[in-house]
Amino acid sequence: MVDGSYKSLVNTIRVRHETLIPGLRYLFDNEPDDRDETLPYIRLTFDFDDADDRVFGKTYRVRKSGEIISKIHIPLEDGDEAALQEADSIASAMRQTDADGVFYGNPSVRAAGREGAFWMIEVRTPFHSDFTYPAPARVGGSTATIEAVHDRIRSRFGTQVEDVMGFKVLYDNADPSVIPVDQSLWVRFAVSTGLTQVGQQSTAVKTYRTTGHAFAMIMAKAETGDSETLDVVDGIDSAFRGVNDSGIRYGPVSLDVIGRATAGESGGTWFQHNVAVPFYFEVNS
Repeated sequence: MVDGSYKSLVNTIRVRHETLIPGLRYLFDNEPDDRDETLPYIRLTFDFDDADDRVFGKTYRVRKSGEIISKIHIPLEDGDEAALQEADSIASAMRQTDADGVFYGNPSVRAAGREGAFWMIEVRTPFHSDFTYPAPARVGGSTATIEAVHDRIRSRFGTQVEDVMGFKVLYDNADPSVIPVDQSLWVRFAVSTGLTQVGQQSTAVKTYRTTGHAFAMIMAKAETGDSETLDVVDGIDSAFRGVNDSGIRYGPVSLDVIGRATAGESGGTWFQHNVAVPFYFEVNS
């Protein structure tokens, strides 16, 4: 059952898929690829949407949604009958169902073609899951500068996430020697401000609203699974989601599965997940 965390959402969906075709090997994000290369398998990953939030009275609702991508692989020259049967099984079992706190939409089946020594057919299933929390208080105007906002966001990440979870963080334009040589998990953290627009306006006071995003690029050693990574994602989610802190209002945290990546400063090979934290702040003048 989904408890509001990304980790429980991902694991709930994985368990449901494994029960649909129990005889096949499933390969999840950043797992060691130890499968038999002569046998069919399914690679399952996610394409998450930006998280969406709404306030209904005293309730703050966050929707996490996206597509489940089930890539069915069968050996070349074995035909596609078995793969299409498996695609049909997934589509019929998932279509317009509501199970364990996750709603599944209408799957689509696509013949994606050759991938290495396999023929691949892809099933894409839309999904969403809603979670509710107490509504955050409204942000009041402040006299915050861009520098102060960046510092405050980095400080919150440092005290609420980095210090609590104990991994290394590379901040903007900092010394890359913090990247661990043993290839343990680390995070690149960046803050970016965007447009400034006039919010409220009166004869005496103007309010200017500036929006932006904080980005946490989580780098885990390749082929070590994603359990530790998803714990970090949920730690960031808990620290920022819907929070009002020093005049900065944070929105719902979004997740993006990037895949294998090489960090130039370290030369190591990693599996990357990106977390985006939207925010805005207001300045009165």
